[in-house]
Amino acid sequence: MPQSGEETALCHRSKRCSVQSIFPKCLARYSTLPIPATFDIRFGRAADEIVIQAKDDEVELIVMGSHGRSGISHLLVGSVAESVVRHAPCPVLVVRQ
Repeated sequence: MPQSGEETALCHRSKRCSVQSIFPKCLARYSTLPIPATFDIRFGRAADEIVIQAKDDEVELIVMGSHGRSGISHLLVGSVAESVVRHAPCPVLVVRQ
């Protein structure tokens, strides 16, 4: 059953709060890296949001993981990594799990 606009907003706020609770752990873990890392919460189609963020921040490289699906599974599920590679404004390094 589709959610109303208010239900969707409440759901997004709840998800945002859940994700924000793990931000301090992420920042602590990655703050010692020799490259800057940023964290943001976005809602929408994952590939589109990654590409939009990359354009907005003028990033030089996107690094992302992939499950390495192929065949029917890939056709049915699609690939966020593949879509990002095709539409990103910069190079994309995909690491297969």
